[in-house]
Amino acid sequence: MPSFDETDISAQAIFTKLLTSDNEKSTGLAAIETLMEVLKTSDANTLSELTHKLDAAVNAMLKTDYSSASLQSASELFLRFISLISKEALLVDPDFKH
Repeated sequence: MPSFDETDISAQAIFTKLLTSDNEKSTGLAAIETLMEVLKTSDANTLSELTHKLDAAVNAMLKTDYSSASLQSASELFLRFISLISKEALLVDPDFKH
């Protein structure tokens, strides 16, 4: 996966860069990698803020000319996975001490 600098913070730019740098990469995989990058660089303090940022990233990617069906499907699975992990983490350790 290519590295990203400050000019590539936009989800749309990351998504497009991933797909143009590897012609064999699927749209769904690029969407998940983009959401992972947004997750890594996010300054969100709550699950609600994080969900809002990830939703905004999905909407930005949907404005590109790439397949929206696979993009939406992969993004939805990623968001469900993240929210399940977050809920499970809250149940195990609500203070995130471990």
